[in-house]
Amino acid sequence: MQPLLAGLDLADTMVTFNAPHSQAAHTCFLVADKKAHYIAVFKDNQALLCSHLKHLSWRDVLLDRTRATVHGRAKARHAKTCTVARGLASRPPPH
Repeated sequence: MQPLLAGLDLADTMVTFNAPHSQAAHTCFLVADKKAHYIAVFKDNQALLCSHLKHLSWRDVLLDRTRATVHGRAKARHAKTCTVARGLASRPPPH
């Protein structure tokens, strides 16, 4: 991701990416070097990050539910999204 974005001015720009790019090095690059904001998908295969995220007040966050039929199969997705600011979690994730 970094070589692709290195030459771009991303100050105050929102960057989105999926789970394979949800790495501390990428988020640090976006926030510290490029002065950008991001929306990321995190999965539970990152133990330290998941530990940080578990300390947020998820009970106060609304659950978004979607259902669809894709290629003849019923799919249900459940997602909770929130903004994480410094001071919200006892151990916040980097950036």
